[in-house]
Amino acid sequence: MPLGTLPDRILIVEDDEPMRRMIREVLAPPGAEVHEAQSSQGALDYLEKVDVAVVVTDLRMPRIGGLDVLQFARRRNALTQVILLTGHATVESAVDALKGGAYDYLRKPFEPDELRHAVDRALEHYRLNRENVQLREANSAYADLDGLIGKNPAIEQVRRMVRACAGYDCCVLITGESGTGKEVVAHQIHLQSERRDARFIAVNCAAIPEENVIESELFGYKRGAFTGANSDKLGKFAAADKGTIFLDEINNASPAFQAKLLRVIQDGTYFRVGDTEQRHADVRLIAATNRPLPGLVESGAFRMDLYYRLRIVEIVLPPLRERRNDIPLLANYFWPGTRRGCASPARGSPRARSAA
Repeated sequence: MPLGTLPDRILIVEDDEPMRRMIREVLAPPGAEVHEAQSSQGALDYLEKVDVAVVVTDLRMPRIGGLDVLQFARRRNALTQVILLTGHATVESAVDALKGGAYDYLRKPFEPDELRHAVDRALEHYRLNRENVQLREANSAYADLDGLIGKNPAIEQVRRMVRACAGYDCCVLITGESGTGKEVVAHQIHLQSERRDARFIAVNCAAIPEENVIESELFGYKRGAFTGANSDKLGKFAAADKGTIFLDEINNASPAFQAKLLRVIQDGTYFRVGDTEQRHADVRLIAATNRPLPGLVESGAFRMDLYYRLRIVEIVLPPLRERRNDIPLLANYFWPGTRRGCASPARGSPRARSAA
């Protein structure tokens, strides 16, 4: 039975009947079942058959003591929290209990609220640990989905397209609204290709609006090419040698840059800004657009020849509103970081964008 469907059980292990009854009356937490064992052997038999969230056990009992119950419970289920009770508390016994993995250690006589609060804290600790296990298992399963979270047929089709085109060293055009996970798909194509051991470099064309800046970023520049160019600089194409360049929002590329990019695709050559020496680019080019390029081609804002060069393979990503059944999977994937302050995916990272 999955962990999440198990009721939270509390087991009281106490050979003194009045004490056991008093503990039972104190412990009535919502959403949990309270069970009793009048001997340590009875506790072991119960723990052998049933998963228990919290064990409240006397430390000193005939034949089998509370530390033995503690060790058995933790071996049976590492998530189980154990609270030890004793009327003969010593520093040594407390240390032994905590070293053995006890959640808490209370000395008799104790106040009812003291025990109740200890059990409430132990239950919360158990539930958080159980959630962590479930989420790690879920995240491990999602990691096997090629970075794409979802089981909708549209995502399954994208997954098949990624696998199919990864083995061919051709240009790929990824089309989809902002936030649909275009960089995730591009990165997966790279990781499943023969270029996986080289670099994957992503460039957002919309984030570099000036034409000369994007050219210098991608192609590099020669010293003295412009004010501030005090030394030669290699561009992204050189840095991604034998790897993959991902050009996001290619629909924002200027006409001049489109012409230079077309040359790179056609014969694999380019010039650094301010340089006359022709250079060779051994990179795979993947582009993405958040606007349909045919309309831009028709209006003259995008070159038709570049469009067809980029669109050797086209992968269309569906928006989340068209695959609503994937929302629970996505929520479960991203929930750990938002719930407890864990490191969540950085804004704009491939993992973060894969949610859209």
